[in-house]
Amino acid sequence: MIKKNCSFFLIFLITVCQVLAHPPKAAIEKNEIIKIPFEYVEGLIVIKAKVNGIEGRFLFDNGASYSCLNKDFAKKSRVSFRQRTTITDGNNKRVGILKGSVKKIEIDKAIFSKTIAYLIDTKRFFPCDPVDGIIGASIINAVNWKIDFEKQQMLLSLKPFEEEGQKLKIKISSNNSSFINFNIDRQPIRTKVDFGFKGELKILKNRGFSLLRNKKSEKAIGIS
Repeated sequence: MIKKNCSFFLIFLITVCQVLAHPPKAAIEKNEIIKIPFEYVEGLIVIKAKVNGIEGRFLFDNGASYSCLNKDFAKKSRVSFRQRTTITDGNNKRVGILKGSVKKIEIDKAIFSKTIAYLIDTKRFFPCDPVDGIIGASIINAVNWKIDFEKQQMLLSLKPFEEEGQKLKIKISSNNSSFINFNIDRQPIRTKVDFGFKGELKILKNRGFSLLRNKKSEKAIGIS
């Protein structure tokens, strides 16, 4: 658990401008519903998963296009990273990163085979409660999820969950990111759905100035 005096910002966000040619295949029984517990750490979801049979703790983050592993866990789970590619990080900068292929990722009884993964340093963006990597959007988009925050439980299924309430149409981009239309004072904005972002809403500066003009605001500089 994170100590009270240890605060952090999650600023690592991966977007890759390419189409995943072979998305991971999800193996779940046709009518089976899988239930897994999760940790809720400072507004972020952490789950357990196995990579090539080795269990670890992973951030559940559909804001990351693909899954990621840190160096120590990649070594334990026998995942090699030989190909170098370029990504755009959370600061909108192009950076080089190593890419590899994972034979099998298991989330309880759900098995995801032949999926892309990236090599990252998780301590840089999750220093207070280290994780072994990220379960990214390429895997998350392969099945249906239902999240119960009160019970801290997630459900997985190949079939959509039928629930009461408002349904939002989600658009999936070529890099696996999920988007919905969001309105501020009837002004539409295209909004990314990102479980790896702890805040309520983040708006690009050029759009924010026009949408929030004449509204009471605060400006914060630095790190909490």
